[in-house]
Amino acid sequence: MNVLITRPKEQAKELTQIFENVGFKAFIEPLFSVKKLPVKKISMPVSAAIITSINACFALKEAGLKHDIKIFTVGKKTAQKLCEEGFKNVIISPQNSAQSLQNLVLEEKGDVLYFHGSVISFNFKNVKKIHAYETHEIENFSTEFLAFVQENFFDEILIFSQNSATIFFKLAQRHNLLEYFPRAQILCISDNVADYMKRLGFTKVKIFNSNPVLKKFYE
Repeated sequence: MNVLITRPKEQAKELTQIFENVGFKAFIEPLFSVKKLPVKKISMPVSAAIITSINACFALKEAGLKHDIKIFTVGKKTAQKLCEEGFKNVIISPQNSAQSLQNLVLEEKGDVLYFHGSVISFNFKNVKKIHAYETHEIENFSTEFLAFVQENFFDEILIFSQNSATIFFKLAQRHNLLEYFPRAQILCISDNVADYMKRLGFTKVKIFNSNPVLKKFYE
């Protein structure tokens, strides 16, 4: 069975190994590249920070935030990364989505910083936004990928964000592959991303928790 992992290769390494250990052939096809931006030191008092992508984790250190600051985050892997970097007060979103963090954020009395990328999938209220990184869309699927789909098909395709879903759809259109992908089971990181994929016209859509390999990986 073939699985498509739409992440940068460095971030996909561990997941690739896990799928291959259970008999899958994993194919990595990043949908965008990431460029870190300079982040200024924060001098004002801060109540909490929001990190909705693992790509923004670096910004906390650059901003000079203390390791005991409260951090709201989406996804257990992002939380794990923050803990590995020494942050001690990490709170994971109740429903693995940015939207489910909003009420917790509104309870904060002081300033809350939101470190984000080029695309903001959810507009938090009452936060100070800090642009921490840029994402640059891949303009075309790789030649290796296009050669692969000429003779093979994917049993499962992993989508990790709404931005990734948008880029994936545009690339599939550009390469006339929309009729190819409905055979695959689309697996999305959250219900919101899954709903978005359905609105784009994909019908075989589920969330990561429905897959035993992914459920165990993200526990």
